[in-house]
Amino acid sequence: MLLYHLLMLPILTMLVYLEESHIPPCG
Repeated sequence: MLLYHLLMLPILTMLVYLEESHIPPCG
């Protein structure tokens, strides 16, 4: 299950980064 954890970690980090940087373009 170590490989599964190593695959999930970058995916979760990417999702959190995308959610935090979800800023609507203001012109």
